[in-house]
Amino acid sequence: MTRVPLARGDDRYVRIRRALIDRPRSRTELPLAAPGSLPRSSAGRVFWSQRAWSEFAAVPAMAQTSLALVRQRGPLDALHILAVIGADEVRHTEISKHIAEELGGYVDEIPEGSGFRPNSLAEPYDLSLPFWAISNGCVSETLSLELMRTRLPHIRDPYVHATVTQVMKDEMVHARISWLLAEELFPRMDRTSQEELAEYARDVFAVMERTFVTTALPLEARRRERRLRNAVAKEGLGAAPSAEEDATYLRVRDEIVLPRLRKLGLPL
Repeated sequence: MTRVPLARGDDRYVRIRRALIDRPRSRTELPLAAPGSLPRSSAGRVFWSQRAWSEFAAVPAMAQTSLALVRQRGPLDALHILAVIGADEVRHTEISKHIAEELGGYVDEIPEGSGFRPNSLAEPYDLSLPFWAISNGCVSETLSLELMRTRLPHIRDPYVHATVTQVMKDEMVHARISWLLAEELFPRMDRTSQEELAEYARDVFAVMERTFVTTALPLEARRRERRLRNAVAKEGLGAAPSAEEDATYLRVRDEIVLPRLRKLGLPL
């Protein structure tokens, strides 16, 4: 893939960097729930364990993005932003694990075949920056943000509601930096590189359909996962009904992400 140079001294990177640094302390130090303040929930502890696995997978993914940015000789402001986002993902992992523990116990063992495999993302990759921009932000962070918006009205526990609200604010910035990189890189890529990136985007959507939502899971796994999310939604502990979450994914894919990627030159 042809390497496209990044702009130096782009004010947009500077503004995002300052916004991250200047966040209120309450945003960067999410408080832990008091022991015994959350109800016991067998479905909730699994759901929040999954959330922890997903957040933890973003930690090595952001490290890979940083390495790709260094290889591409990107601006230091953008590199600083990625470092801060990586720290955010660690914090989100910690708080998700804590909620799972308080709901009945964090599930430490990730099931075989699960799409949430943080360790696999810690292996060396030589993917270029556009690939990481697609997977880490344009698709995953954008979808994560919209799923949280869908879930928030169903959350009745005040601690979980406050936590998801705060994490949403982080996700807005995380998605923005990836779209900023995409806006700078994708239109200037040659056609062959754009076609390769479009094919990769399709692969990323396929992963989302069996992790963030349930649309592409095998039948029995899909039934099990939908029962889980419906139970958590009914308890008001962080999920939305499965049908709503799947509908959100389709809306994000078809009305937000695909049109934006097409506008940036990807043949999707």
